[in-house]
Amino acid sequence: MHYLHIISAGRPAHGRAEGHGGGGQVKPWLAVVLLLALALVGGGVMLGRGFGTAQHDGKFHTIWSENFSRQLWGGEVYPRWLMDLNGGLGSPAFYYYPPVPFYATSLLRPVFGEEGASGRMLGAGAVVALCLSGLMAWGWLRRRVSEWAALAGAGAYVLAPYHLAADLYVRGAYAELWAFAWLPLVLAGVDCMADGRGRARGLVLLACGYGLLVATHLPTTLLFSPVPLVYAWCVGGRGACWRLAAWTMAGLGWGAGLAAVYVLPAMTLQEYISMSALTNSPNLQYDRNFLLTALHPEGEAFRAALFWQVLGTFAVGAWGFVMAGRMEDLGLRRRVVWGVVVLYATLFLMLPLSEPVWRHVPRLKLVQFPWRATAILTLAACWLMAAGLHQWRQGGGWWKGVMLGGMVVLLAGWGWMDYQAIRHFARHHQSPPAEWLTRQEDATEYLPAWVAEPLGQILEGLEVNREPERVKHYTDGTLPLLPRMGLVQDQARLAVVFEQGRGRVVIREWHPRRVQILVEAGEPVTLQVSQFYFPGWKAWRGVSPVEVRPASSSGLMQVDLPAGHHTLRLARRLLPVEWVGWGVTLVSGLAAVLVWINSRRTQPRK
Repeated sequence: MHYLHIISAGRPAHGRAEGHGGGGQVKPWLAVVLLLALALVGGGVMLGRGFGTAQHDGKFHTIWSENFSRQLWGGEVYPRWLMDLNGGLGSPAFYYYPPVPFYATSLLRPVFGEEGASGRMLGAGAVVALCLSGLMAWGWLRRRVSEWAALAGAGAYVLAPYHLAADLYVRGAYAELWAFAWLPLVLAGVDCMADGRGRARGLVLLACGYGLLVATHLPTTLLFSPVPLVYAWCVGGRGACWRLAAWTMAGLGWGAGLAAVYVLPAMTLQEYISMSALTNSPNLQYDRNFLLTALHPEGEAFRAALFWQVLGTFAVGAWGFVMAGRMEDLGLRRRVVWGVVVLYATLFLMLPLSEPVWRHVPRLKLVQFPWRATAILTLAACWLMAAGLHQWRQGGGWWKGVMLGGMVVLLAGWGWMDYQAIRHFARHHQSPPAEWLTRQEDATEYLPAWVAEPLGQILEGLEVNREPERVKHYTDGTLPLLPRMGLVQDQARLAVVFEQGRGRVVIREWHPRRVQILVEAGEPVTLQVSQFYFPGWKAWRGVSPVEVRPASSSGLMQVDLPAGHHTLRLARRLLPVEWVGWGVTLVSGLAAVLVWINSRRTQPRK
């Protein structure tokens, strides 16, 4: 509620008399209750059943959430290396995947308690994300339109078909779902700066919103980044547009600094994983995912549904523009122009006509799916809808009823698309199978670059697979192949293999950032530790450093030791780019706190 007060403060003094057209105020607590109710209506089935097999990405988000939250509550501040993934061989997934949604979900772990509850944790986190996106949208919209029109626009933002049906119930795109929450916060920051009196606060809001977006979903960030600049240019008006755009650019840079702890390693360490897997598959190439491919007779049912979702979202925005009609409020008019520009620009990016743009802007290829621009299309459509409802109150005659009736019909179409997706999910949903949380095979693009063999072949080559009974349990998905994080017991045959020589080993520690092994060797030996090699792994024999190298085909860590009794310690150390990222984030965060405190001290008393 404090956020709603902050971003709504500083509305134009004339807004209530000229621009807002009456309609009464909405108490913040009432907005929270109503938007939470909508989030529960939309996400209630997900809350009850959790992520599962019916969603495209349900498997990966389930195992990521399970491991991220376990390591976080185990004392690791930023779990980048997930030790138990890939059958226990480890994965660098969170060197590259944004962490903010999983920090939010991890806060729910004490509520759900037991292991294996990550699917339901994600369901609860999705409801939180839906509610938060509505609150952020309402706080932004109510700056320029009547509060009830803003509440209607925020409610539509929560239940928009791409947001609810596609991202949550069909794709299980958890990070993109959370990205919806930060888009209005960025624009609210621009509005605060445009007001003049709240420039410092607006700059901090913009930076925080953009930093959260960067650390939530990079494809949406890439598509959305020009939008605040266009918004600033439209809102600033003649004479102030360039100055406001410059301040907005500074805020975006500041936000990138806040997210540096994530984004710097993610951008600079890509040579160490199989990034080609993101674009090599035909289904992941941008030119096969334009909107009109949904009309192909052999197109997937999802793409056909997506076509109607995009069309319905565009129609709501266009109808809102028609409802807005002639506007006396210059600020409102400029923002409506921005909404129309974004509405058509995002639709263009999803059509085959935009192929030259995708071909000549290399970074756009990493977005993979042009239809991901529907998130920004939804934001513009909900703004135009709110502006149309705001202006509709000032009209009269039979045309007023036609306008409202048309909007109701279009929103009913949204509701039908949501209902279809929820019904399909409910019919086909199954809880995460046991093998998801025992095998825990990660996405292929996050396999370290040194891994040349298929993952299954590597796992089959481990010594444990010579034990028929254990192989059976692992194949059934009832028993993990390798020791789980934190276990201290003599499971040497499961985690350490003598590639050369013979001896005896005992595992003393098995943690994501440290492994300790007692080795007794009667001759020089080469140990193969069942964790993938990745930069940052260091090894010591007693206090003397020893070389760690990747195996030639499996990519597992190998260490050479002389004959004798040794204590082998392996530890993950922060890479230089991680130290730089932490430093930039901490400095940027401290600056945000100081600017915010100073803005409160210098704010004139009412």
